[in-house]
Amino acid sequence: RIVSYISGVQYIDIIATDMNHSICEYFCHLLWTMGKNVNVYHESDKQLYLGLNVPHDHVVIVVSRKAQDIYILKVLKTLKKRNIKTIILTVNKDESLKNLCTQCLSCFVSTDSKKIRDIVFYTSLKYVFDLIYVSMFSNDFHHTTKLEDIYNSIAGYKL
Repeated sequence: RIVSYISGVQYIDIIATDMNHSICEYFCHLLWTMGKNVNVYHESDKQLYLGLNVPHDHVVIVVSRKAQDIYILKVLKTLKKRNIKTIILTVNKDESLKNLCTQCLSCFVSTDSKKIRDIVFYTSLKYVFDLIYVSMFSNDFHHTTKLEDIYNSIAGYKL
């Protein structure tokens, strides 16, 4: 369903802060290579304005390890009221959080060591993004490779 939601729209907005923002920029780049228009919002005020103004033909992806940030929760509540499709990637398995989103995808985190806890989450997050990308790529292989050929001819790349 998540691949279907993302594949079915032209515009994807991603809400993420801190290190999550950097990993989401990676995913943003992957989706741009498929012809999607993607923006990552990491400032709280832009996230809140996005919640108020995002058109209904967008999908909003929220990435938050704990999903307890007050601004992110406010944005999720606003998006829920506006019936905007949302996907959250988090380790938080709270039912009230899941009720705020269209889809909730659980990422893995290690609680054994504080030093590697975040690294495990980021690795899990990147893995999920790679799976989504590969699924979308294989579903629309001809379009994606044609777009890549056009890009390479404009950019002057030769293989």
